[in-house]
Amino acid sequence: CMGAGYEAFTQDYEDRPKVAYVGANDGMLHCFDVLTGQELWGFIPYNLLRKLTNMWAVDTVNGIRYFNRDVYVDGSPAVADVQINGQWRTVLITGQGPGVGSTLAGALNYYWALDVTDPLNPQPLWEITHRDNKERITMGETWSVPDFGKVTCDGLPRWVAFMGSGY
Repeated sequence: CMGAGYEAFTQDYEDRPKVAYVGANDGMLHCFDVLTGQELWGFIPYNLLRKLTNMWAVDTVNGIRYFNRDVYVDGSPAVADVQINGQWRTVLITGQGPGVGSTLAGALNYYWALDVTDPLNPQPLWEITHRDNKERITMGETWSVPDFGKVTCDGLPRWVAFMGSGY
């Protein structure tokens, strides 16, 4: 049993568009309508915004721009229905694989989440990385596919995400 109100939630959203989410090396997570193949939107996580300028580097000798391959959104997204503050939502979480954020974002590895309850109007929820109290990077590459679960915290059920930290 998922919990109180879940059946009503699924009924309310049973007619929402069927979509597929795909990460790419253009710095975006893309959302496609599975029936038409049409792209509905692309999302760039905040930590990658400044790094996108590296994609089209400038040759210092001749001043010509060229494509500079890098990694950006290489993680596999996971999507699940969860309760947040007592309300059912559909949440997507993904890592960036080996794609670290911009140097202004600390050049760290990240996981991030979107509320995709309405797949036509995604809402950013959070981005997470980690340094210890000595400012050492402690989150490795974010390759693992996140998972969702319900745990008991202080005697109350709570939805959480589980993510690994690579090398």
